[in-house]
Amino acid sequence: MKGPISVRWHVLDWPDDMEEYYLGLTIPIGEGRVMVIMENGTRHHCRTIVLDPYVERNKGAEGERNKGAEGGRETVVWRATQMPRKRMKPDNDYVTGSCAGGVVVTYGLDRDWIDRCDTNCDSVTKCRHMSVFRLDERSWSRVPLKRGTLGPFTHYISQDGSRTSLPEGLKLVQQPLDIPLACAIDGEHAVLDRATRRMSLYDPDTETWTQDTRRCPYIPRDSCIATVTEPETVHLFWPQSSTHRHCTYTTRGGWVKEKGTPVFPSGVRCQAFGRNVVVFSSNGSHMYDGISGEWTKLQSANLVPHSYARHAIVNTNTALVIVSGQTRVGDGQEGERERGTDGITGHTLTVDEDLL
Repeated sequence: MKGPISVRWHVLDWPDDMEEYYLGLTIPIGEGRVMVIMENGTRHHCRTIVLDPYVERNKGAEGERNKGAEGGRETVVWRATQMPRKRMKPDNDYVTGSCAGGVVVTYGLDRDWIDRCDTNCDSVTKCRHMSVFRLDERSWSRVPLKRGTLGPFTHYISQDGSRTSLPEGLKLVQQPLDIPLACAIDGEHAVLDRATRRMSLYDPDTETWTQDTRRCPYIPRDSCIATVTEPETVHLFWPQSSTHRHCTYTTRGGWVKEKGTPVFPSGVRCQAFGRNVVVFSSNGSHMYDGISGEWTKLQSANLVPHSYARHAIVNTNTALVIVSGQTRVGDGQEGERERGTDGITGHTLTVDEDLL
């Protein structure tokens, strides 16, 4: 048994008038900052919040806090800055996103589109749009996905891992997105579609799409995804499988089934820390070393982020976890998701640097 994952509770300084909002999605955007998309289920729009940590040191009388003062007890406060509003209702089962090249890309339901759907729109998974947020411009733009498909694709990756431009006049036939998983790899946005089991790559600099023709072996509904460094590799985990519970992906090598993975009964969540990835499940917390391929059972076995938890990496060994609802991480139970920010708690998970 190696060193534990330490937990530290933090103060989340939310804006006012957030009583009707739910926690929707969190995306790390670099420099220790985290973007949080809060959904309003009644009015079908969101607020985009950027959390920026700073340290307050308590000095003197209780409650008197001076930023940057020497001595005293430190309190980490996450200041919230509201970005332009985004008319998209995040849903816990459908919305996903990533950040690469200074651009945040999310995928989700378009409520206005759903309201206009005709009889041919037989599934909400076909009604999707992509929203793009450029950090330097601090603005959202929405890109409707025709019949719920990505593209148009101008390149494809063949079975040998080479990337080729499509001849002029040819296009790839796409199926509607089905509850995709998103991450970033090699400076591009990666979208893994459950229907086709293929990875689609979006280059934010050239605004072009590439389709990987190689299929992922298996993508169950309760799977999770994370990208590690050295080298950049996507890890996919899922619970309750008697054969494989772990696959890896690189743009050069494609998909590989990994062996020797611990059993994850249910509730799988994963978070990358540098070259390693930690998997949280009802079977405890396990760390996978992306270089050696070895698994380590961590002492902090009860740190299981439930389905109302959202987490985002802050630095190499620390992740911010935001939980909506009365049930805290570690209780091992699920509570009803609360409205408003009073029911939203925040803490960091810090992995012992000796393990990284």
